[in-house]
Amino acid sequence: MSAGDTATRGAERAPQLDRRRTVVLSGVPVDALTLEETIEVARAMVHSGVPHQHVGVNAALLVESERNPELRRVIRECDLVSADGISAVWASRLLGRPVPERVAGVDLFQRLVRAAYEDHSSVYFLGATDEVVERVAAVFSERFRGLRIAGYRNGYWDDDLEVISAVRAARPDYLFLAIPSPRKELWLNSHLDELGVPFVMGVGGSFDVVAGKLSRAPLWLQNGPGASARSPGGCGGGTYSRIRRSFAALLVSIGRPDGESAHRLRHPS
Repeated sequence: MSAGDTATRGAERAPQLDRRRTVVLSGVPVDALTLEETIEVARAMVHSGVPHQHVGVNAALLVESERNPELRRVIRECDLVSADGISAVWASRLLGRPVPERVAGVDLFQRLVRAAYEDHSSVYFLGATDEVVERVAAVFSERFRGLRIAGYRNGYWDDDLEVISAVRAARPDYLFLAIPSPRKELWLNSHLDELGVPFVMGVGGSFDVVAGKLSRAPLWLQNGPGASARSPGGCGGGTYSRIRRSFAALLVSIGRPDGESAHRLRHPS
């Protein structure tokens, strides 16, 4: 797909949302939105009834996109791109192009389920093991009595057509996919129009968090210096080292000359 085709597709999907401010990180346009603003944009996309894809980028994914042109193309084509990683937020601030805050995928996921409940929209949970995805459906059903769950299934399949047909038949407003990166981003992009879901989002390990199988990182790792150290769960020094390495790699790769072309791609004149 050419840059012109991508711009046209984006304009057809949500012309009223086409002028959001973006920050270009490593040649990728990231929406400069708060969590609350991101939720409202997602709601507008659902209201449009036309398929849209969200992606949350962290330093590791941005660096991987430097090595993987297909992933880079997919991120650029996404209709909503959030800074889901404190290292990406730090980099934007250091370079004088700050995003307002981190929009953590696990927070956005849970808030969008709540938004679906409030708006009487429907959700579909796809991914993880049977045990985990069933638990996710049960947790949200208990948390939001009357939530419209269009369906759910595990993330292990051989036949894409079977899964796509099941999702289409359920006709959800939101689809949350929990399989590893970058597979989830690539799979959603490949089948976005076939799925026909107004808002699709890859949620990584968020199903495990909701199901109680995985604890979140401490706030000081989630939100950076100055955040409270009191938080459930934990991350060891290995996680901190990976964040530092990803942050360093992002600073090396960031600010490419093609950043402006990426901006035009998201916001055609």
